[in-house]
Amino acid sequence: MSVNYYELPLSYFAAIKNWAISPGFPKESFYYDRAITSRCLECHASYVAIKITQKSTFSKDEEMEKGAIIYGIDCERCHGPGKQHVVFHMENPEEKTAKFITLYKTLTRKQKMDVCAVCHSGNTLVAQRSVFGFQPGDDLEAYYSQDFTGFGGGNIDVHGNQSAMLEGSNCYRKSENMTCQSCHNTHENIKGNLSLYSQRCINCHKSTSHSKATLAKGSLRTNCIDCHMPKESSKLITFQQAGKDHLSPYRLRSHHIAIYPVINK
Repeated sequence: MSVNYYELPLSYFAAIKNWAISPGFPKESFYYDRAITSRCLECHASYVAIKITQKSTFSKDEEMEKGAIIYGIDCERCHGPGKQHVVFHMENPEEKTAKFITLYKTLTRKQKMDVCAVCHSGNTLVAQRSVFGFQPGDDLEAYYSQDFTGFGGGNIDVHGNQSAMLEGSNCYRKSENMTCQSCHNTHENIKGNLSLYSQRCINCHKSTSHSKATLAKGSLRTNCIDCHMPKESSKLITFQQAGKDHLSPYRLRSHHIAIYPVINK
């Protein structure tokens, strides 16, 4: 049995702890037939089985198999198919070395970045084939191509394009082994812990020099992040809050690590 999914015109935003109009919906009217396609779920879920029907020479209709969606991001998105891994270790519980999955330490730098960039490479990409088929070690260029005329106009936006922002940073370009995993461990939840992230900055930047204006701000060793990876407003996403006439910016952490102007608040 096939089903279709649709996005509701209202969403709950954790950043403001309130409901607001979903990104991309007009504030003047509501509608309920905005489709959630498999392309959306390729970054916001782990898998869905789809059925394609050729409606005409130039158009296709997509339906999703009921009960075939895997919500959230599971282990296989980063470590590859895991059936053999699970079966082997259930039959051999004494074996503590991981078998039949991809270990990150065995990947090259580009391969590690590609795994993250499957979902964190922005909105100027066109999928050549479903990235549900991507496995760690694959070349992401075989799945995506750039479209600088599409959504976002080719500009790197703070929403969704963390990999390109990081790769444009001097920290990344001057390093031989820096990757997303240098700061992030997907097996731990330290979101918002700026002090801990800052310690990872200091692991490389053991000696730094700051201007007098920066030194006056204090807390340099416990908060590198707000200065060198500030929150910025997305150019692609805004939201409308109830009772307000203006659009509110959707602010996200920039992953372009750089020296930004000191702003006196």
